Amino acid sequence: MPKRNKTKGFDRKKVLEKISYIKVAVALLILIALILVVMFYDDILPKEKKAVAVVNGESITEDELNEMYGRVPELYKTAGLTKERFLEDSLIPYKLLLQEASKRGITAGQDEVNNMVSQVLETSGMTQEEFNEQLRMQNVTYEEFMVQTREQIVITKLLNESISSVNITDSEVKEFYDSNKELFQTGNNTYQPFSEAKDRIGAYLANKRFMEDLMKNSQVQILLGEETASDASSSSDYDIDDAEGAETAQTTSFKVSQNELCAEDGKPLVILFSTTTCPHCKWIKNTFDKVAKEYSEGGKISAYHWEMDTGDNTLTPETESSIPDEHADMFWSYSPKGGVPTFVFGCKYYRVGNAYESQNDLEAEERDFRNVIGLLLGESI
Repeated sequence: MPKRNKTKGFDRKKVLEKISYIKVAVALLILIALILVVMFYDDILPKEKKAVAVVNGESITEDELNEMYGRVPELYKTAGLTKERFLEDSLIPYKLLLQEASKRGITAGQDEVNNMVSQVLETSGMTQEEFNEQLRMQNVTYEEFMVQTREQIVITKLLNESISSVNITDSEVKEFYDSNKELFQTGNNTYQPFSEAKDRIGAYLANKRFMEDLMKNSQVQILLGEETASDASSSSDYDIDDAEGAETAQTTSFKVSQNELCAEDGKPLVILFSTTTCPHCKWIKNTFDKVAKEYSEGGKISAYHWEMDTGDNTLTPETESSIPDEHADMFWSYSPKGGVPTFVFGCKYYRVGNAYESQNDLEAEERDFRNVIGLLLGESI
């Protein structure tokens, strides 16, 4: 994922959905909470398999996602854990945590693994034979479970080491408690006291902040769109509509934001955000650059094409190495999950992903760009 200069604003609905999982696991990581039934296989599937996400250069495949999501209990699916959310909230964070632990040289010895397995058996109340049968029913071998247990220990060490240095104020904890009181309801008009809930909330907020920092300093491409995984050959890295009240612009595939028209030197500001590793970005690059240069050299718009992983503006002969903060903030405002390519035309029209790549129709993309620029020029007169 491109480096992020500004974290996403507080979204109460999404936080409400995520904090509900602390009833099962304080750390919020659903994959860790489901240790007995959800196994993450690292690098066992062929690399040529279709990828649904790329995390710092490591792929998560479609088959892997389908396999792992198939083991999630129906309880979580019914509660709203879609395949996409599972990918975003579980597989990707899990991959990031393992990568970070490896960077820091965090490991787990065999004695630690054996002790953890003993604790799992004791907690479950099952014999070794019964436990092996439970694993077999989940199509997981005991050896695979041991590997997963080692990874859980490594991640726990990483979290303990990291979140202890995250400063969460008492006022932040109290604000969360007051804003989400229903999460702590114990009966009719009765709630768990703040004094009992504050440590749990503090751990959640610290973990959340650590994960946000980890994400914004990582490169993550999500190739799974709103459709099912079997349709993961979507033309965009991630197709979202986070803007409330957004409407599709007439005669274009762009959406209309509620923002005011933005300009530079009195000309509408037109920007493409991409990365050098995104195949969809490569597909659209030359077409966008051609249109953007034509209108900018004609003095009608101010245009940029920022490569988020290199900091270069491909519309200039120079090789830049950093993106202005205001432009980076703009990217995260219109693509809060880091999907590329992201197009922002005058802050009024935007689109995440390509509209006509599945038809390999670059002419339609070009017409779309020109139509939206025409709308911008008409509004700026």
